[in-house]
Amino acid sequence: MPEPETRRSSLSKATSLEAMGEYWDTHDLPDDCADVTDQFEIRIEAEQHLVAVDPDVLHEAGEAARKRGITVQTFVNLAIRQAVALKT
Repeated sequence: MPEPETRRSSLSKATSLEAMGEYWDTHDLPDDCADVTDQFEIRIEAEQHLVAVDPDVLHEAGEAARKRGITVQTFVNLAIRQAVALKT
């Protein structure tokens, strides 16, 4: 049966974390990437807005979120989406 292909780090060509660590102990990123010409674009589309929330309401939202296994932020966003959907 053929051996599975060994994964290698793109710069160090290391096949283990130990070998990768040894490589980076003696190399610097700017030295190894001097000839890299790849370009990329970053699009940041998410915006965050801060709103004041009554402490008691926030506490209740936190408890409800924990019961559902989600973050308070996710819970509040879902609650607002549901409230807006009811108005349309």
